[in-house]
Amino acid sequence: MPRRWFRPSRSSVATLANTQLGSGFGENPFSRLAVTPTGEHAAAGSTVDGDSVSYERVAPGILVLPVYFNPQTLESPDRDGNRVILTTFDDQYGTPFNVVGRSDTASAYFFDGSGVPIVTTPVTVDGVLLSNLQAIAGGPDVLTGSGKVFFDVDPGNGNYFVDFTDPNWAPFVTIALVSVSQRVPAGPFAQIAFLCDAPPALDEFACTVIEVSDLSGTVLPGQCSLSLQ
Repeated sequence: MPRRWFRPSRSSVATLANTQLGSGFGENPFSRLAVTPTGEHAAAGSTVDGDSVSYERVAPGILVLPVYFNPQTLESPDRDGNRVILTTFDDQYGTPFNVVGRSDTASAYFFDGSGVPIVTTPVTVDGVLLSNLQAIAGGPDVLTGSGKVFFDVDPGNGNYFVDFTDPNWAPFVTIALVSVSQRVPAGPFAQIAFLCDAPPALDEFACTVIEVSDLSGTVLPGQCSLSLQ
């Protein structure tokens, strides 16, 4: 029987580059531990054979992009505007260990910034899908503002991932302020410190309100401003 000796984890990292822009994006390295059928960590020296010991699966039922951006004011998809990558694969145990692409027909549920449904579309993923949210929604004029999207996927016995990028918003910082008992007063509530080689200008930064609601959940208009100290 082929033997594969247990290592503490199997990890990887990748960067996807756009040669036209001279830029790229990726994710922090992640790892999958070797586990027993009950989910416990396998003992050092165990054989990762896919039966008594296997690697953890990443098997969501729903993949969520909590915020996508208004394509009407965004860079085009060929410049990474609202570009999305869906990946699904099976683990193939043996010598050597490998991953093989699998196929799935998922459903994409689009909502606007207030949570109102916009459109639901089928999404065929054959190993790796390189696409953008405008194409998945059905055309460049379907999405007329920012919103959120849920992918209803079937990982089967394999794994499923989603990655999302936008050059206009990277790098960006998302800050939330939540109160469940009283109104949030006006005024500054967040401060971010940057380590810079030279003092930045205020116009190098932007501030956007994604969603504001009252204590009952009613969506309200909101605005924000920035200052440098």
